[in-house]
Amino acid sequence: MKKRVIIVTLLLIFSIGICLYELYNINNISKESIENLKTMQMYVEQEDMESAQTLSEQTKELWDKNNVMLTIFIQHQYVEDILQTLNVMDTALNIEETSDFFTENTRAILQISKFSHTEFPKIENIL
Repeated sequence: MKKRVIIVTLLLIFSIGICLYELYNINNISKESIENLKTMQMYVEQEDMESAQTLSEQTKELWDKNNVMLTIFIQHQYVEDILQTLNVMDTALNIEETSDFFTENTRAILQISKFSHTEFPKIENIL
C-alpha cells in the first residue's frame, strides 16, 4: 500500500513538472516570436528589408526547432496555421510585397497571442 502511494505521488509530481515545462516553453516561444514580429514591422516601415528577412528566418527557425515539442502539447492546427502564416509572410518579404507582409505579420501576432492565451490554465479556459 505504501509503495502505491509513493508511485502515485511521484506520477503526480512528474505530471505537474511536465505541465510547468510546457507552460514555460510556450510562454518563451510566444514572447520571443511576438517581439520578433513587431521588430520586423519596424524594419519594414524603415525599409530595412534585409534585417526583416533575417529576423523572419530566425522566427521560422524558432518554430521549426520547437515544432515537435509544440505539437505534443498543443493542438496541431494552431501550430500548422502559425507556421503557414510565417511562410506566407516570409514569401511576401522576399518579393517585397509590404501590404501582404503587414497583413500576414498582424495575423501571425494574433494567432500566437490567441494560442498562448488559450493554453494557459485560467478559469475561462477550463470552463
